Amino acid sequence: MLIDTVWKPHSTEFIDNLEKEIDFSKIDFIVANHGEVDHSGSLPALMEKIPNTPIYCTANGVKSLTGQYHHPEWNYQVVKTGDSVDIGNGKKLVFVEMKMLHWPDSMATYLTGDNILFSNDAFGQHFAVEELFNDKADQCRLWEEALKYYANILTPFSLLVKKESGRNSGA
Repeated sequence: MLIDTVWKPHSTEFIDNLEKEIDFSKIDFIVANHGEVDHSGSLPALMEKIPNTPIYCTANGVKSLTGQYHHPEWNYQVVKTGDSVDIGNGKKLVFVEMKMLHWPDSMATYLTGDNILFSNDAFGQHFAVEELFNDKADQCRLWEEALKYYANILTPFSLLVKKESGRNSGA
């Protein structure tokens, strides 16, 4: 499985590096948490190499990806909150729609067993450093950028998040 790709200007590097790590025939499916180009820009180049690979995304994800890349023939597998895919070894990927937590197609993917949340843009920021891990960055600047991102990108949708989380929790 592969979760998301990268921005198109980095497609060649992404594909080359990925191919060094895994035989593409072993990628049994792709999860597209979000159709925005910084998440999906390399998908067309990847799909040229593995054209029939299923792509798990929301219904709005299909609209986004098809609208941007003009490939309605791709093998889309539409998922909604609570749907899951068994990936073996007692682990599953569980999908959670996050409509309008940034865009209508947004979702997160949770990996059971390892307890990893692939959170899409939910905890993101517009900040990058040369260091590989965020704990190597200036922590004050990192925190400022995280606050700025949340305030400017996610706050307008906070009422929708509260509404959805209340609905999903039974509140």
